[in-house]
Amino acid sequence: MAKYSLIFKLKVVTAYLNGEGGYEYLTKKYGVKTTSQVRRWISAFKEFGKDGLCRKRNNTRYTSEFKLAVVESYLTSELSYRQIALQYGLNNPSLIARWKSDFMKYGTNAFCRATERTNTYHESNR
Repeated sequence: MAKYSLIFKLKVVTAYLNGEGGYEYLTKKYGVKTTSQVRRWISAFKEFGKDGLCRKRNNTRYTSEFKLAVVESYLTSELSYRQIALQYGLNNPSLIARWKSDFMKYGTNAFCRATERTNTYHESNR
């Protein structure tokens, strides 16, 4: 996966906000791999400002309660992963998809530590 610098992302987003072109045009002009990537940068910038374009250097740890609240919000609403992510201040909608998948597979134990989850999963399948 290609990594783009903050300066490069800002250049593309600024061009869009200045009306220099749409998603497809800017994708081609700047040689970005996909149009959806440009769309995500613009969305992140609009929601979180410059911080939304920064690549995080460390993984943020979310509590089990937070993950469960996010998944429950997704399951009980008609909002997309992206909309839920924005609602909870997350810059990575695919994280919610992974949490949902874990929840569907492991239920309420989904967000326990992996060793606890594995033991519970094996005991319930005996």
